[in-house]
Amino acid sequence: MITNSFRVAVENGDIVSVRAMIKNSMLVDSTFDELNQMMGIAKDLPGLYEPYDEGELSFNQNDWAGNDYIAMMMSQLVGNFCHERIEHLKKVVGHLRPAALRSQQTTSASRTEIRQTPPSPAPQPLRSGYQKQSNRDRRNDRIVSNRGTKIAVGAVAGGVAGGVVAGITSVSVLIGTITGAAVVGAIVAVTTNGE
Repeated sequence: MITNSFRVAVENGDIVSVRAMIKNSMLVDSTFDELNQMMGIAKDLPGLYEPYDEGELSFNQNDWAGNDYIAMMMSQLVGNFCHERIEHLKKVVGHLRPAALRSQQTTSASRTEIRQTPPSPAPQPLRSGYQKQSNRDRRNDRIVSNRGTKIAVGAVAGGVAGGVVAGITSVSVLIGTITGAAVVGAIVAVTTNGE
């Protein structure tokens, strides 16, 4: 769902906020539906996209292992917000999170044919709203079960958020990114200690 704050940022020509929200949506919505909607809404925003700077993009999937590469590509997207980098990141995220590709293929297929949905299993008694969402996510392959991957994804998300906050508050973006990555990565490490 596209937020009102995104629409307002587009209307106000707030390129920094629009770029940050588009970039962050790649990590939040693994189907890229939100990303595609956002890009459609912002397509006429002057100055949103830059020409590709010809910076190196690795097409060797072995280089994509772990989240160091995705973190580097997210960082480079901030410095060169272009269609080529966005499309490359979609491929990387889709490779690292295969559920994203399955969801995209299902979405594409559902547009061209009518699909019958099998009946849902009987609901199980749950103790909390968190458990309900967690079970739904597991059924839909949205849960990352590897602790190391969770820590890395948390660090990337923290780095992105830290970089955005630093950019807004006139603090060094590099320091904000590193601090955000370290803090959120540590929090995820502690909270997933038993996994």
